[in-house]
Formats: sequence, C-alpha cells, structure tokens
Amino acid sequence: MADFIKIRGARVHNLKNIDLDIPLNKLTCFFGPSGSGKTSLAFHTLYSESKRRFLNSFPTYLKFFSERPAPVDVDEIYPVLPVFGLPQINPVVGARSNVSDIMHLTELLQSHFYHNSKEQCPIHHEEFVPLEIQHYLNKNFKLNDEDIYHVFITSQSFIEFFSDQPFPSRSLKSTRSKKITDFDESHKLWEVHRFKKKHLNKLEQKLAPYLDLNIELYIFSPDSLKLQKIEFQRNKFICPIEGCIRESIGQKSPLLFSPYNPLGACTKCGGFGEVLDYDEDKLIDKNKSVKDGGVSLLNYKRFSGQKEELIKVLKKKKISITKPIAELGEEFRKILYEGEGYYGGFNAYFHYLERKKYKMNVRIFTRNIQKSSTCTDCKGTRLGAMISQFFYFDCSLNELMCLSVESIYEKLKNIKKTGLKREEKKSLNKMVYILKVAHDIGLGHLMLLRKTKSLSAGEYQRLLLLKYLSYEGTGALFVFDEPSLGLNKQEIQTLEKSFRDLIAKKNTVILIDHNQYFRENSDYLVEMGPGAGEKGGEILSQGKAHKKQQSQKEVLKLAPVKSKKKFLEIKEIRVHDKSFGNAKVILNNITVVTGRSGSGKSAVYLNTLANYLYYQNYESYLNLPKGSFKKISGVPQFNDVIIVDSNLNRFTSRSTVGSMTGLFPVVRKHFLKLTQAKSMGLKDGHLSYNSQLGQCPKCEGKGELIIEMQFLEDVKLTCEDCQGKKLKPIYAEITDGNMTVDESYSLPLSKVLDNIQLTPKFQRVYEYLKILNLDYLSLNRQVNSLSGGEKQRIYLLSKLQKNLSNSFLLFENLSFGLSEKELVKTAEFLQSLLDQNNTIVIIDQHPLFQSIAAYHYKME
Repeated sequence: MADFIKIRGARVHNLKNIDLDIPLNKLTCFFGPSGSGKTSLAFHTLYSESKRRFLNSFPTYLKFFSERPAPVDVDEIYPVLPVFGLPQINPVVGARSNVSDIMHLTELLQSHFYHNSKEQCPIHHEEFVPLEIQHYLNKNFKLNDEDIYHVFITSQSFIEFFSDQPFPSRSLKSTRSKKITDFDESHKLWEVHRFKKKHLNKLEQKLAPYLDLNIELYIFSPDSLKLQKIEFQRNKFICPIEGCIRESIGQKSPLLFSPYNPLGACTKCGGFGEVLDYDEDKLIDKNKSVKDGGVSLLNYKRFSGQKEELIKVLKKKKISITKPIAELGEEFRKILYEGEGYYGGFNAYFHYLERKKYKMNVRIFTRNIQKSSTCTDCKGTRLGAMISQFFYFDCSLNELMCLSVESIYEKLKNIKKTGLKREEKKSLNKMVYILKVAHDIGLGHLMLLRKTKSLSAGEYQRLLLLKYLSYEGTGALFVFDEPSLGLNKQEIQTLEKSFRDLIAKKNTVILIDHNQYFRENSDYLVEMGPGAGEKGGEILSQGKAHKKQQSQKEVLKLAPVKSKKKFLEIKEIRVHDKSFGNAKVILNNITVVTGRSGSGKSAVYLNTLANYLYYQNYESYLNLPKGSFKKISGVPQFNDVIIVDSNLNRFTSRSTVGSMTGLFPVVRKHFLKLTQAKSMGLKDGHLSYNSQLGQCPKCEGKGELIIEMQFLEDVKLTCEDCQGKKLKPIYAEITDGNMTVDESYSLPLSKVLDNIQLTPKFQRVYEYLKILNLDYLSLNRQVNSLSGGEKQRIYLLSKLQKNLSNSFLLFENLSFGLSEKELVKTAEFLQSLLDQNNTIVIIDQHPLFQSIAAYHYKME
C-alpha cells in the first residue's frame, strides 16, 4: 500500500509542471500568497481529476447522469481515492432545502420517529385505543334504556355469507319501511340481532361475524321508526378521553414523515414550508406620499392609470395625498386594497395578475412583488397535520424541527437511554453526535428550519463540513478550502479535533488555509509561491510542520488612524424575532466587529444598519431579511453605501476580470483609436468575443469546440479557425506595435496597462489593482477560475471604482484566502480610504484588523 498520493506534472493555470507527494492518512495544509496556485493544485488538479477518474469507474448507466469534471493537465495522480470537497460558495437557490436537510438530520429524525414513536392524541397525550361498536353507537345514536334496537343486513349479504344458517324471524321490506314484520324472504333487509342499551358491552361479540366481513349493518329503533346505517369500521383507534374527536391515522408509513411525499407534505405549502404573499413593502413606500409615488404597485404600466383614480377617491374622502402613507389611517388601507369608485383596489389587481400568470413577464413581475413567509399550517416544518400525532419522549417531530441546533442537542442528549432497544439507541447516539459537532463548530444558533439559500458562505461551508466530519467510511480524500472562515480560536480547535477523527479512520485531509493554528498543528505543510500569477505556481517548501512564532514586523507598523470620536448608534435591534441590544459605529474611521458564530454580527450590521443606510440613499432595501430597531442617532448624510459581503456565488460563467473591473472597454477603445481600426470601421463589438460582430463564428467565441460523446467524456478541441483566440483572426491580430488585441486580453494587466493611456478613473483602478496585488491577472481570466481570495478582492475592486468620499463601507470576512502580507496591504489600503472621510465597518475575526480599528465591538 502506498504511503503518499503522487502528483506528477501538474500544469493547471499557473502551475509549473509540479511534482508533489502528499502523505496519506495525515493532515496536510497548503498556504502561500493568494493566486500562487494553492487552489489550482489542491482543487483544480487533485480534487477535479480524482473525482473524474472515480466517476469513470462507475457503470455507464450511472456515468450518463453524473456531472463529470473535464480532464486536467496533469501527467499522473496515484492512488486515486474517493474524494469530497468543500466549496467556497453557497450554490443553493431552491426554496425547499433547509439546515436540517444539509446536516442529514431530517432523514435520521424521520427514520427514528417511524421506528420508535408512539401515536397519541395531540391534545390529551393519551395513546389511542381501539374503537368498539358500543362506543360508536353511544357517540352517534341517542339510545334509550328501555327501547329494543334491531340490527339488519341485506338479504343478499345473508344469502352470500350465511346461507348455511337458519333464516331470521323478522325483516324489513325496504330501507323506507317503518314497520318490522315477520320474516318474509322477499324483503330487502333481514334481522340478525336485537339488543337493549344495557347489553351494549356484549354487542361487539355478537356482531363480530358481520364486522369481520365488512358487511353493511343497519339499526332500527321502533321508538323513532327510523332506519339508520351503521358507519362503523373495524381497526379504528380513537382518543380514550370522552368527547375528544381525535382519531388514529391507522397504519404507520415512512412516507408520513417525509415532506417530499404527498402523504407527508403539508397541503397548504406543498412541503416547502413557505408560501408566497404579496409584500407590502414592495407595494407601497410608507415614507412617501401618494402624490409622490408612494403606491409603488401603480407604477406598473398596466395599473398606471389607476393612480389618478385613487387620488380622486382620496380627495373625495378628504384623505391627504401629501402626507407620508405611514401617517394615513385604516380608512386609507381599506380603500387601497378593496377599491372604491373607478379605483379597482389591490385585491382586484392581484386577481388580475393571477389570471395572467401564463405570461412570462407577468410571472416575473408578480414574483418580484411577493415575499416568502412561513406557512401558518405547518409552521415551516413542511409536514402535514397528521404527523403531529406521533410522539417520542413527549415530543412530536414538528416540535423538534422548530428548535435550534443547540436546543435539540440538549433535548436529545438528556434522553435516558436505559431500556432502549439497540437500534433505537444507535440511531439516537448518531443524531446526538452530529448535533454535538455542529454545536462545537459554531452552528448551535442555527434553526433547523432555516432555509439553506439564506445561509452565508461560511455557515454553508460548515454544514457541509459537518456532513463530512460524520463520515464513517475509510480510505477517502477530503479537500477543504478555508474551513476556518469566520471561526474563533475555540471553534478552530474543535474543527481540528474533528479532522483528527477522520484521519483516525484512515482518511486523508487536505486544507487550504492561512490560519496560524492549522499551520502549526498540521502533519505536513506545502508552501506555494513565491508570488501570484506568473510569479507563482511553484512549491517553495514542503515537509513536517513545526511551531514557530508568527512574524509581527509588518503588523506592528499598523495602528489606528486618529480622529474625533463621533459615533453612529443604533438601539434595540431585532432580526429574525431575536433581540440584539445596541450597536455603535465610529464615524470617519474603522470599526471592527468580532464574536463567536451566531452572535449576530451580520444581523446587526448588515441586515439592520447597512440595510437602513442603503434605503436612506437609494429608497430601496438590500435583498436581505430586514432588521428593525427602536432608535438610531448620529447618522450623517452618506454619499454612497457599499457592501462587500462574503458571498462568492455572485459571478456567472462568463464573468471575467475585464468585465468585473470595467477595463475591457478601456483596452478596446485603445485599439479602436488606431488608424487600422478606423479604416476598417470597427466598433466595440468587433473586438469582443461576446458579440457576433467579433466572435469566431465556428466556436462562437469559446476558443474550443466540444464534441459530445454520448457514453464517453466530451472531447474538447482547440478551434482551428481562431487558434483558441475566440476572436476572428483579422481582429485578433490588430496591433499597436507593442501587442496585439489577443495578447492584450491574455497578458498580465501590469504589462498591458503600462502601455495604454488611462483616464484618471481607470488610473485609480490600476493603482488599486497594484495595491491589492491583482495586476498579475489577465483581462480574459474567468472569475470562476480564481481562488477565493482573488474573487473577494476583484469584487472589492469592482465596488470601489468610484472616487469615494464620505461613504459608508461594510466588509464581511475580508481576510478570506489572504496571506499575512496581503492582509497588511489590504489594511493599508483601507486606511487610505479614511483620507476622504469614509466610514468603514469590518466584520472579521482576524486580529490584524483589530490593530487598525479605532473602535472594536465584540458581540457575545
């Protein structure tokens, strides 16, 4: 058995024909400058190729439905292990998936309840008892003590099932008859039994032969002269408490516990846990008056003529059209929704939109004015009402699903296991283990029902990490990118212990992480460098890790910029029905926010403060859950509000460095000014491979041709017409004497922009590129191929192209993917922004940012 994973001849992106041996069953940590090739080696080479070869070992019918990575430029990888990777983004956009699903807790709870729960009355918590016929008759018929009651069956049933028995002595001519006669064979109903109320307890035994055969029974009372059908079912269970109408659902099925099946899903929301309602914040702007366009829905072209009709009605009713809508009363709301006169009202408009939903533009518009809200029937659990009758230690599945990770962990942990069955105990222990790891790595605050799409990249990463950490197999490879993102020291130590548990099961763990703790406690270190881009792609050192004191020379140079201590303060904050107290921001300086996972850092500063400031500037809210507060003070008039969060899932497959930075048009204009371009009458589109004017017609601007092989891997060939340049050759070869159009797109920006005359705006962008150490990238480099640190800084740069002054800037997890040297440069860059009186908030755990902060707010 090999002791190492051998990588030979890796040449992906900027890797320079690298050879590397990674020890098996060990913890290996890659580090180095952003863009040095860490992600290219660990993910784009080892992970992608291992996954591709592993999937190729599957039968054809499985490979056909699997999304396989393309082959990578590497000579050899051996051995090839089953591989699991941790992405840098939260790719989930669906509305059904929640935290419990990602943790694999949903299916464990469903299975556990199916096998171990007991059905009880949800009101009285009593187990259901069999329904006997005497209970049924007492409940549904008014029986008198002295009357004699006669039980009949049809003559056809008697002849079919009891032909060997003597004929009865009485009969009824038909169901409409009011008199019992002596037996007549031609009558439709034949008597089989008669009883008094005091003998009801013997009735079950007497009627058993008929009930067992599900024969229709009828009861006749001489007192009321009325024949009634007995709608009694055998094997029916009811609550033993008199007067309670709750009944058992019958045979238990695993499908009852699944929201993905019609039998178990909530009928109102269809198993989504949410329903779509019209969002009043999108229908009206309460801070505006009706005259100033406060009724936003009436700005829709179809309803625009109704604004004048509404104003006429309001004037007639003497309701102000100049006051903010928030100050108008209930009479206004009634008119707004129900309509009056020639004004139709919101309810009529909603009905119109529902009728027109077959049109694509109407569906898009309708969805834009709606919001998701928790289903009132299932409370977000996605489960039907019947499931609430199954209990395990006095808890229903619905009740458990409404808890947080921390709360359900405490509840399941404290269940006494004495007397439990072996499989029941095993199932319970597995759930407790998963919840304990989740709690220890800072996920205890998450509600099980929280939608996956609402999670931050860091929270989603840790949920996936949790799934991998509970892996019980052996001989697998795990590749994690920045797993320490957003964690404090204690949570990082817990994470390292979980990695050790994986390694103890003979698995191999690879990290890409700059965290000092991981670098000191890994079994093997690989340092990439020396620089980024063309200056990187090499292995500088490799070997066993050894503890060393972090160099503080550059960090010690950093200190807070002194300024007057003026504060913006926000009080009594609430987000997601949770209170967070008060918060402060120092104006015209840097505020750093730290705290354990789930302490509410983003909820307070992003969802509440930044959302409010954004509305003040642009009269619209960010696409985030909106926080509320009681009072805000010290708010200046900001020129701009810029948010750079940790979401890396904001780029499309066609996003490039040139399109994100706005430098593509600058370079094109440079070439369009040339005499050759003018004589050819060229426009911007002629130099763009996204335009039909300039793209190679054969490969459609892709630079390669893809030949689809139905049962084999697709074959990619370089386009022969454009030689992979994506543009028509006649345009790609236009030159200014220093470089061609194609070279300007593919060379590092440092070599391109030095030869182009830049406007002050783009000269500033170029300076930012150099400060952020991104000038080694090329214009046509796809953003999705960049490392996490590069993506973060490119997005930061795209937001800072304006000449910022007196603006509010919020950065989340800014240290993601950056080495210490790059962090120092970033910190210096942020301090330079203070010269223009900008106010900066940084939500990040890295201690370096605390050294430049004029105010440090720690959330508990």
